[in-house]
Amino acid sequence: MQEVKFQIIDFIMSIMNEVDLNKIKLPEDLVGENEKVIGELPKDLRTLYAALLEIGKNLELSRGSIGEINGELAGHQKEAVLLYARECQRVNFVREFFWAEVHQRFPQSNEFDITTIRADWKVVVFNNPGPKVRAITAVSLVPIDDLFPGFFL
Repeated sequence: MQEVKFQIIDFIMSIMNEVDLNKIKLPEDLVGENEKVIGELPKDLRTLYAALLEIGKNLELSRGSIGEINGELAGHQKEAVLLYARECQRVNFVREFFWAEVHQRFPQSNEFDITTIRADWKVVVFNNPGPKVRAITAVSLVPIDDLFPGFFL
């Protein structure tokens, strides 16, 4: 059987291997009055959560390198925009992957509007008190040039 290798999975694993759970900012919000604890986030998902925070920092750094855009992009700005777009895709992919895994491991979460992580790694669910609106999110694996034709020449 041919070995399958995905760069994005390798990227996630490399970030996860560098994570020190003792050095990350933990979720601090306490469980709310109308929230239900359905479990505790396992260590591997804690590490993935920390990796998501780490690549979020990379996203902020790459956004900062773009600078202010006035009219046509300068050469360095164009490269910075491409880097930022790639980082956005990575963050979105890891976020969707994280929450898909949370919902897979805690299937009762699918019965509620909102699932989140609280202090002490508690997995918490609750229903939105407002109007009931369900949304499905998806990760876009479309090349950035397809999303913005003619923008990235």
